[in-house]
Amino acid sequence: MPPLTDQYGLNYSFVPVSGEAVLVIVADARKLRWLGRWEAKLRQSLPELNSYRVAGVLDTPTPTYDEVAAVLQRWVPPEVPIAIDLNNTWATRYQLDIAEPCLLLLDGQQNVVAQWRGRPKKALVNEVVTTLQPYFPFAAASAPTP
Repeated sequence: MPPLTDQYGLNYSFVPVSGEAVLVIVADARKLRWLGRWEAKLRQSLPELNSYRVAGVLDTPTPTYDEVAAVLQRWVPPEVPIAIDLNNTWATRYQLDIAEPCLLLLDGQQNVVAQWRGRPKKALVNEVVTTLQPYFPFAAASAPTP
C-alpha cells in the first residue's frame, strides 16, 4: 500500500508487524462517527485489538488533504490517528463500498481472513467479536501468588 498521512501530517502508513493480525477499518471521511463507534464497541471485548483506521473520500470533487484533515482534527481525539486516503486505495484494492464502514481482518501474513460492512449494531458486533477473539486474545492479569 502507498504511504498515507494522518490528520496531523504525520506518516501513518500501514506497516504490518510480521506474524500479527490487524483489523483495518475503512470508512468514508463523512462517516467517521461509525468508525469511532466500531472501535469503542470492539475494544470493550478486545482491549488488545490491533487496528489501522483509514478515511476514504466519496465526495466529488475530491476535497483536499487540508479539508479532510481539518474535519478529522475537529472531531477525532488527538491520540487516534486516521490515515487519509484521498485516492481510495484501500477501498479499490479490496473492492469496498465505503458508504458504510468496512472492516477487514488480515492475518499475520496479511491475507484477508474475514470482512464485514455496516454500522456497529449488536448482531454484527457479536459476529465480528467472535471472529476476532482468536486473533486478539485478552491477556488476563496473572493472579498474585500467595
